[in-house]
Amino acid sequence: MERIIMSWDYTEWPVFSSPAGTDPYPDVRSRISPDLASDLGRWATDMCVAYADETGLTQPPTSTADALDERFADLVDRLRGEGVRVERGECWWREHN
Repeated sequence: MERIIMSWDYTEWPVFSSPAGTDPYPDVRSRISPDLASDLGRWATDMCVAYADETGLTQPPTSTADALDERFADLVDRLRGEGVRVERGECWWREHN
């Protein structure tokens, strides 16, 4: 699998993109363990709850945002551990925090 970027955009599953690759949105779920797929979905859902709307007016407490960012970094590391060539995308949602 080519190098991909993991990010999030108000969805209940992370956004995986491959801007330089042949598939702009690669199917990562079919290449990883069920446990990791479940944890990715849980993180994305928790992000939806924490950031609640797309206006940037609803921000979680700093401690919650920090914990979600730590989970993001951990999930990227776990993806790498399962052989996925992934980079952590920009945490654009923290711009308002």
